[in-house]
Amino acid sequence: MLYLGWIVAAFLAGCILTAVYFTRRKTLREKLSAMGSLVGREYAQIAAEVKASPQSTIREANGQTLRAWEEGSYFVSLLFDKDDICLGVMEERG
Repeated sequence: MLYLGWIVAAFLAGCILTAVYFTRRKTLREKLSAMGSLVGREYAQIAAEVKASPQSTIREANGQTLRAWEEGSYFVSLLFDKDDICLGVMEERG
């Protein structure tokens, strides 16, 4: 009867490993690249696609907002206007 438990455990482990293998997670860089040009896109649209909140948000006196994301060695900061529309990439490293 004990061997039946091991068979079930091996089957489940195989299913989990297969699922992990076939559902490779996209990196932050891949997600942003897949969106094409970010200029003119709303912050909500970018955040939904990236599926992560920025690590830092800096509001400037002129109403613009600088938001930065970081994943591993990749770093990107985007500038948004007062209406949360992306004005472009300010810095990108990695």
